[in-house]
Amino acid sequence: MKKNLIWNNISFAGIFCFFLLFYIAAQLYPGGTHLNPYSEGFDWINNYWCHLLNESAKNGKINIARPVALSATGLICISLIIFQIQFALKLCTSQLRKNVIIFIGAFTMICTSLLCTPLHDIITIISSFSGLVVLILVLFELHLNEYTKLFYWGVFATLLLIFINIIYNTEFLILHLPWLQKVSLVFILFWIIFVNLEIRKKLLSNK
Repeated sequence: MKKNLIWNNISFAGIFCFFLLFYIAAQLYPGGTHLNPYSEGFDWINNYWCHLLNESAKNGKINIARPVALSATGLICISLIIFQIQFALKLCTSQLRKNVIIFIGAFTMICTSLLCTPLHDIITIISSFSGLVVLILVLFELHLNEYTKLFYWGVFATLLLIFINIIYNTEFLILHLPWLQKVSLVFILFWIIFVNLEIRKKLLSNK
């Protein structure tokens, strides 16, 4: 049980460290956006997360933010794999759903860690689809366990992700995608933090 709590703490710490590294990477980003390649620094409205992962910034300079952004990406992927495993083990009521959440969840995070490669576009599609499968199963389990507020919060997060993917694939309202991406990321990660707190309560109640 103590080991499970340690893993739970690691998941929490990883998410909070991701926010910190994201901010540091943004401060290091040389500059440039799709709209203005000559702008200075990271534009929270018009820059994408993936801009921090590129070898060169949009303004043509060497992207010194990349190592920090890569570390942040790897950290959040590992943290979410731990979260998904603990969720499946503590809250899942079906062995099949438990296995799907663990294995498809891990697959999604591995794909996400490859966003910095030339396969970015196809990886985005694959991870979005597999991630949606995991999200739906997590929502189903939250509903079964009567976590009503977390369930509706998760439904909104899922609809937000679907909306963002529609924008990404159709380019409808594409100019709004960079800031929507960051808003949805913060919203979803805070939802995960609160779900993680419920997992922690389960672990403590079994001590």
